[in-house]
Amino acid sequence: QLVRGMRDTLASFTGGDIVTVQQANEDSSLQNQFYIQQQMLKSSFGIQDDNSAARVLDMLSKLDEATRSGDV
Repeated sequence: QLVRGMRDTLASFTGGDIVTVQQANEDSSLQNQFYIQQQMLKSSFGIQDDNSAARVLDMLSKLDEATRSGDV
């Protein structure tokens, strides 16, 4: 539930879905949203560096898919 709350908070403050580094690299219109989400993780959730924040965003983007497949 904590992770879902983190994901929902990031998405609501940045106007949409979680953006992964790969998505931001492929679509320049998503770069700003990715940057904001990354900075929010660092400032509000205590993530220390950009790489860790990018990995957390990747995990958060896969949360619903993992839940549907039963992957805890």
